[in-house]
Amino acid sequence: MRRHGLLVIVCVLLCLLAVAVPVHAESLRLTGIPSPVIPGSLSQISFEASAAMTLDIMVLDSQGVIAAVIAKGYEASAGTTTLGWDGLYFGEPITPGFYHLVLSGGGLSDMGELTVDESHAIFTQVMLHSHLISPDSPLTMDIAASHDATLVYSLFNADNRYILGSCPVGQESVTVVWKGFSDENGRLTPLGDYTLELTLRDALTHEDILSEHYAVQLVRNDSSDVIGKSGETEKETITAESYEEPPPVFTPAHLLEPHCQDKHCYWSTPMDITNEAAVWEMLMAPMTVVKGNQRRQIRLLSEPDEKSALVGDVTCATQSVHVLGTLDNGWSYVETYSSSFHDSKIKAWNALVRGYVKTDQLEVKEPGNKEFGIVVDKLTQRLYIFRNGKLIAELLCSTGLGTARQPYNETRSGEFFLISAVGEFASDNLHCPMAIRFNSGDLIHEVPHIDNADGSPNFRTTEPKLGQRASHGCIRVQRVKNADGINMKWIWDNMYRNIANKTVKLAIWEDFPGRQIPLPSADTILYYNPNGGSNYHLREVCSAVRDKFLPLTPFRYGDFELPEYKKLTACPNCCSIRRPEDIRTINEKNAITD
Repeated sequence: MRRHGLLVIVCVLLCLLAVAVPVHAESLRLTGIPSPVIPGSLSQISFEASAAMTLDIMVLDSQGVIAAVIAKGYEASAGTTTLGWDGLYFGEPITPGFYHLVLSGGGLSDMGELTVDESHAIFTQVMLHSHLISPDSPLTMDIAASHDATLVYSLFNADNRYILGSCPVGQESVTVVWKGFSDENGRLTPLGDYTLELTLRDALTHEDILSEHYAVQLVRNDSSDVIGKSGETEKETITAESYEEPPPVFTPAHLLEPHCQDKHCYWSTPMDITNEAAVWEMLMAPMTVVKGNQRRQIRLLSEPDEKSALVGDVTCATQSVHVLGTLDNGWSYVETYSSSFHDSKIKAWNALVRGYVKTDQLEVKEPGNKEFGIVVDKLTQRLYIFRNGKLIAELLCSTGLGTARQPYNETRSGEFFLISAVGEFASDNLHCPMAIRFNSGDLIHEVPHIDNADGSPNFRTTEPKLGQRASHGCIRVQRVKNADGINMKWIWDNMYRNIANKTVKLAIWEDFPGRQIPLPSADTILYYNPNGGSNYHLREVCSAVRDKFLPLTPFRYGDFELPEYKKLTACPNCCSIRRPEDIRTINEKNAITD
């Protein structure tokens, strides 16, 4: 638990202040102190002030050290004010014990005793994969809690309540899937709008601790009427035993309620690189960005109020925000992936967040370069170059490797402008050439190298990692030319050197659980050198193969298991197509399991 040190003298000074300035009912007085406070449950704090004033509300331990800051610089109105507090500080429960609740400001103060009990279990993660539920898209959610508890999940509307099931949850995230379309008593759940209720139940006492609610909708398949409006089976009942989940179509908004009606929007465009027309329309669509310098960030707020909680970081000038609504009071409600870096107080590492920003801080900008667009897919670890509506190249790349120790290394998803050419920069002992900034400290650049003793570049520690996560947040791109002569230097030369308008749009796709890499057709033709060659190639001529072995010999992708092709590996120059077993390994790792 984070605490800011404070000398005992602070508590003494507050007591002296209370003596020097008598506290009366008509000045400043605590009128309601919750006792005990149970972290994870909302408690109410009440006070009276004779006039509007700015207040600090803190919890001090017996040594006068700050245990929690409930509000700092709170603008209180005259009269009675009631605040809610959940007993958490920076998202962590306050340690059980005895404390002082201190209210101070405007030369006035008041203090009361406060008892904190053991905390209840609270949700630390609730992620719905979709708010639309159908036989083709079951209710799927990732759940974690601060303590071991039982999760009870149910649907209710004005007419009925359906208990769907229960399962144990704890600190490790679990994926819960409901796909039977009947409750635990076997009753069919009719189509329509519902409230999904998630309740944590104490694992020992079996008492309900807290509940959270989400709006969901049960719909029938696009292709068949499976469940009737009255709840009767029209063709067949989809049950947990008979259900077979088809591959879903993923968009960047697949975890959100459907709300974007613009089919060219980043959030509604399917993450399917083969759909060239849709991807190109998305890459050419305008972006809403926050005004300001590209190295500056602003913070999204939980409410349209500058004193409300912080929910995410947004980089000015380069990072897109999706505007969900504009209010009459000068605020806009937006969503984006938080660009919190290692030094951010918010610690929302690549979290998909929604919050408020002042409307006059926003502006809509078109991509300056209408010839090129780039997509980076974190699932495939590939960079795709589009030119005038066509996919012209697929290059190996490495995005950020986020770990439990360094989660801030995750490359942020979303859409960005490649806005400024930085050139070469150093990261520890690594040299990173041809860097182009897209998100504050994150850049796209050639795969880095170290220097040999003679000054020549050495790529042995970084180049083998292309095609997998490896960076601190930047996007590393292959230096070796592919079959069409395209590499990072080609990007630098064609998009940034001697070009007047350099704002190319970059879209980064998230590797949501459940996304899968499709296997190439078994009839896809690849090439190899039967005279001892160890690589397979995309074309019958490759610059990595000596002329005497050209042209290369063709074989089918579906024949990889035959003895002569079993040990072939992808050519690092020309071929970014993975072997079938490598694709299956990635898909199994990214699959959603019950």
